Amino acid sequence: MAAMTSDLAAFKAALAKGSGRAMILLQEAKGAGFTAALLEACWINPAYDPQCEADRAPWLARLVEASGELDDMFDRILAGVEGWGDCDEEIHFPLRVLCHMAAAHPALDRSRLMAVLDAQDEDDRLLLADQFIQLNGYPAFREALSRIGPEWDEDGWMAEDWLKVLREREGPAIEAVLAADAATDALVAKALAGRPERPPSPPRAPEPIESLRETLRAGKSRWGPLSRPRPEAELRLLAQDLAECDEGGRALPYLRFFARQPWPGDPKTLLRWRSDGDQRVRFFARRALEQVDHWAVRALALKALAALEPWSVGLLKSNYRPGDYPLIAAVIENDMTPFQAHDLIMDVLDIREQLTPDERRDALLKAYDKTPCSYCREDVVAALRNDGDLPRWMAKECRYDADPETAALADA
Repeated sequence: MAAMTSDLAAFKAALAKGSGRAMILLQEAKGAGFTAALLEACWINPAYDPQCEADRAPWLARLVEASGELDDMFDRILAGVEGWGDCDEEIHFPLRVLCHMAAAHPALDRSRLMAVLDAQDEDDRLLLADQFIQLNGYPAFREALSRIGPEWDEDGWMAEDWLKVLREREGPAIEAVLAADAATDALVAKALAGRPERPPSPPRAPEPIESLRETLRAGKSRWGPLSRPRPEAELRLLAQDLAECDEGGRALPYLRFFARQPWPGDPKTLLRWRSDGDQRVRFFARRALEQVDHWAVRALALKALAALEPWSVGLLKSNYRPGDYPLIAAVIENDMTPFQAHDLIMDVLDIREQLTPDERRDALLKAYDKTPCSYCREDVVAALRNDGDLPRWMAKECRYDADPETAALADA
């Protein structure tokens, strides 16, 4: 029983991360005991950052197939979608999973699935157009183009994704069809042409220092203008302005600025806000301190490392010394929230070049299991592969990873 509980916990963790370990656990257990967890993942996208990470729907459809319960799980998810009542965005993800199942397995009941898709309103049909194309191919692609035709300037960007889905579904044979229709259909021609490249913006002059000071005093911060390099004399003026701030709301714009600009001189002002501010103030004060090589910053880092604080590793970016790695390893191995783990692993990736080869390998192996983010996992796997240290077991897992870029690294 303990072994089954442990396997289920590992399976849930792999589902959340999009790790190929989920597939291997399914294959080894033949799906036993994993059905409820897999069904839940098919209903609610488990990705750490669903807007940025690769679409999990095709990966989950492959996991369902590997579970040996394809027909039953398809019917259960479809019944849930049918019983939802008014269609809304909450069923878009399970619909995408169902469409990938049905596209790969024509014997599944497409008619019920199409009835749900057809019940969507105009806006939702556009959002789900790639699923219609996944199921019905070129006719659905042409229909989707016709829907955005009158609003091409605003919505034409969608055609790029639809074209990608169509090509993946149909293979090279679709190119001749597209080329022939592009000669007579302006929308197909536009889809093939893609979005025109925008001319590069002319370089903008830095904001005058007095204007910048007024901007920050007013509590405003704009990432673009604030990240352009400034002369040290101006940085010192702004650092002095920050030193005169008496509450976190006034300090925050300056701290956001110095999170992307070098801090001039003694970091005592930043250290103050790292201790006294609210969560946002402390966060940006810490990011600013990460760029400062100073004994006081290192002292803070060592104190936080001893307390196993996940943010402590970032303070070593400019303050690392040989022999610090065991402290870092202890932090990576400690329990933390997914948000903390994500920030920590990005810091580990930034600091890895300061480690010895053995330390770097150990840090990356630990980071692979710790990160909740498939983008960071891809960076970890790429770093191990570039170092010639990618283990066979990891390469095997990567072949089944939810992120196509990580899966490609396994055999690169």
